[in-house]
Amino acid sequence: MFDVRIDHRADKVLERLQIKTRNRIESALHALKDDPYRPRPSADIKMLRGQRQYYRLRVGDHRVFYFVFPDEKVVVVVDVRHRGRAYD
Repeated sequence: MFDVRIDHRADKVLERLQIKTRNRIESALHALKDDPYRPRPSADIKMLRGQRQYYRLRVGDHRVFYFVFPDEKVVVVVDVRHRGRAYD
C-alpha cells in the first residue's frame, strides 16, 4: 500500500475546483494507494517521457501529475490541471 501525498501547489488547485470534480479526483487519488501504476481498469495512466517514475492520470477533463517512489512506497501528486492547459 502506497502513501499518497499532495503537494501544496496541487492542493491549492483542488481547493478551487467544483465539489463534484474535486470528489472525482480525490477518489482517483485514493485508488492510487493500492497501485499507482494501474489503480483500476478504466484509469488512463501514462508514464511521461523525460523523467523516471513521473506519471499522468486522466480524470475527466483534468490531468493529475505525480511521481512514484517505489522504494519508500510513496506517491507525490505535484500538479492538477485542466486538459487544455495541462501541457503548457
